[in-house]
Amino acid sequence: HRGQLGRILEGYTAGGKSYGYKNHTIYHPTRKGIHGNKIVIGVELLIIEEEAAVVRLIFELYEKGHGFAAIAKTLNSRGIASPSTRNPWGASSIKGILHNERYHGWLVWNRTRKVRNPETGRKGKRTRPADEWVRVHAPDLQIVTEEQWERVQQHLKQIGARFRSYQVGGFHRTARSKEYLFSGLLFCGQCGAKINVVVSRAKKSGGRYIAYGCHNYRFCGTCSNSMLIGQETLEQQLLEGLCNLVLQPERLELAVTEFQRQLEKMVEESKETVRKTNAESDGLKKERTKLAAQARNIADAIKENGHHQSPTLLSELMKIESRIEAIDHRLNQSNNIPELTLTTDELREFVYKEAENLKALLQGDRFLAKQEIAKRIGRVVLTPKETDTGRVCEVSGDIHLLAGDPRVLPNEPLEGIAEHYTGMRIPLTGVVLDPSQALSA
Repeated sequence: HRGQLGRILEGYTAGGKSYGYKNHTIYHPTRKGIHGNKIVIGVELLIIEEEAAVVRLIFELYEKGHGFAAIAKTLNSRGIASPSTRNPWGASSIKGILHNERYHGWLVWNRTRKVRNPETGRKGKRTRPADEWVRVHAPDLQIVTEEQWERVQQHLKQIGARFRSYQVGGFHRTARSKEYLFSGLLFCGQCGAKINVVVSRAKKSGGRYIAYGCHNYRFCGTCSNSMLIGQETLEQQLLEGLCNLVLQPERLELAVTEFQRQLEKMVEESKETVRKTNAESDGLKKERTKLAAQARNIADAIKENGHHQSPTLLSELMKIESRIEAIDHRLNQSNNIPELTLTTDELREFVYKEAENLKALLQGDRFLAKQEIAKRIGRVVLTPKETDTGRVCEVSGDIHLLAGDPRVLPNEPLEGIAEHYTGMRIPLTGVVLDPSQALSA
């Protein structure tokens, strides 16, 4: 941290890349490291004129009244490569460039700090107080004029004050947004991008009108899928489609057949493991006896010397005990030969019961429904299609009829299988969403 600060104060970059610049490593003219390599003094930024011209164009377009998404679409339509090698220009990348102080000749360091989310365990960034930032004037890096920078920043502040509760093209990830049932699961059938909230505006009758659409069409201009579908319409029609699917007899019969096949496969695999263990039983028992004697000897040595004086012995004892536990587990398997005792009728009754339970969950509490949807559906693809009555969305994907741990053997009661088995999927074929259809009461 201190070394990075020193480099920043000397005008070098602390690392990373910025659009419009390239990194140029500066080496000490005479000194070398212990392996004979040149010692790095620092890394300076050099302007890439071709990319700098794009930065100036972005500032000019924004001054003329173009929004983030409109600028991104313009750049993509002109075939201008984005900073990302994987994604086209988007509203977020345009916003980032317009806020980047390097473009008016300032290096800013120590703006953020890493913190760990106590709920997820993941690390994220948090903005530090402004008085902790380190700012160094670097006029050689200036790409836009100071006057243009100030005009753009003033406009950004005005827009931010007007829409501070909402993000570009939509809204904040507030508690309300987290309630959306299919958030993060919807994808465009034409380009593969996410389908997410692209419209959020106040309704005259109160509340907000929220609509889903293709991210690439709305913000990048790289997809032709212009279809919008209201949040309430999408959720109601998709939930109804899911509930109807999981209760269709022909689909459930296919699920019963697949369920039985996979259970039989699991039983055969378990029997093979038992047969292999029985063949190795004598060798495993001899190994266990030998390990048990070693464990007793090590335990006696630790007791005599104290565990603080015997870290190596303690570690070795833990390894031996772990191996003994694994051997015991395998030997116990040899006495537990699994059998599939459930009849086809019992499996059918179980599958139909699970389908009814799933339907009840989907039609019940929104929070529980969202949890079940997240567990049972990987992705839902919406593909626009022209019909005689207008455009609709064809749905594809699949839903897990059961959710849980697939490793549990089927010699448990049906309730146990219900908690642990995940092998059945019902395809979402035949579900069609109609954006123009009125909501049912």
